[in-house]
Amino acid sequence: MNKKEIEKQCGYQLPSNIGFTLENNQLEVVISNKSLDENMQEDSSAFEGWIICLMAIFKNDATNCIKSVNIQFNETPSFKNCSAKDLQFYYRLYKAQKNYGWTIEACDKIEEITSWKDKSIVLTTASAEAQKEAANIEAKLERIFIENHSNGKRKIYQQLPLGLFNNSVAKKNRLLPTSYLDMWEIDNNTLKLYELKAKRNTKVGILSELIYYTNIIEDFIYGNYEFTKSKRDYRGIDKLKECQKEKCIKKIQGIFLTDGLHPMIANNKEVILEILNNRKNTTTLDIIFSFEEKQGLFIRLQRFQRKRKSAS
Repeated sequence: MNKKEIEKQCGYQLPSNIGFTLENNQLEVVISNKSLDENMQEDSSAFEGWIICLMAIFKNDATNCIKSVNIQFNETPSFKNCSAKDLQFYYRLYKAQKNYGWTIEACDKIEEITSWKDKSIVLTTASAEAQKEAANIEAKLERIFIENHSNGKRKIYQQLPLGLFNNSVAKKNRLLPTSYLDMWEIDNNTLKLYELKAKRNTKVGILSELIYYTNIIEDFIYGNYEFTKSKRDYRGIDKLKECQKEKCIKKIQGIFLTDGLHPMIANNKEVILEILNNRKNTTTLDIIFSFEEKQGLFIRLQRFQRKRKSAS
């Protein structure tokens, strides 16, 4: 099947900048240069999300069941003078090959430039606690969720910066862009990572984002890199450092926290989780994913907004 035939068969429009063909139970994926430049939650870059959705949709189709995935570039990159965005995309490809067994063009070269075996890698650290005032709807939802679920025994942190640098945090040393994990907490020996989306934010890229954050955190917990040294730790980073040192984390759970999903995901959640959780663990950590509804957060948000409006 070509791309139009796949769209007709599955009932959904696929991103214009990623090519798809399905023949003999193999999904061929062609990545464009634009995919490297876009943020991973955008349709043209979220290759992991689209592939997993198609695998879920065709799972029970005897003729078109996807048994293997092959990813190629429409123009083979030179892999020279890579930007942080480029390296982030290559890192995602490398992890897709390791975790799900997908075949990646130039995989050896991609592994060479994203394994950083000859470098001393550090994660950026937070310079202050998260702002008390929410800047947008999703930030407000984070605060409401934390307010509803935190207590004396349970502590949920928010906005963990995740940017990789060589040796020290400096512009010239940047390897990967700094992005922010929405929320996280430690529950006994499980590290829970939350990716929160507002109801109207229903992009397939939610899958790609949480897969990426989970991989970064897994590499950190396993000891592949450390947080850069700082005089004071914010946003619970001291707890993560302690977990890495004591090796007390045995499981990482990636949680999709939303009550609004793209229909490709919403209609295939169980199968998508089966695919996500069937990953090949490359460390001793157990990695699982789950969906969790926000349980009335939007009602609380509306009340919160009305209260602030009346107060002003």
